[in-house]
Amino acid sequence: MIRAAWNVGIAVHAFLYFAPTNLLLRRLRVVGSLQRVALGLSLAVAYLFAFGFCFTILDRGGALLFAFLGFLMFWNACKFAWMVLLTPAHLARRLHGNRHAKTTDSHVSPM
Repeated sequence: MIRAAWNVGIAVHAFLYFAPTNLLLRRLRVVGSLQRVALGLSLAVAYLFAFGFCFTILDRGGALLFAFLGFLMFWNACKFAWMVLLTPAHLARRLHGNRHAKTTDSHVSPM
């Protein structure tokens, strides 16, 4: 049973690896500039607006499909907001690592 659940988890992960928002998040993280944070923040706000719009339609008697779309929009907004919060810390860690690597390389004596 655990093996089956593990295999299903692997299959879902492999499928969601190519989801459009996940591809966009990976693209924004690879470049690693603070200008990309503004783009991620604007996308998070847009997804939150779409979330509110879907649940407004649902509240006024719309189809249950809008509930699914609303939760999907909320999940995507959370992913982009998380990326916005973590990118400056990731950049600082990478910058500190690069500086540390340069200083340790300069102290190594040639053989």
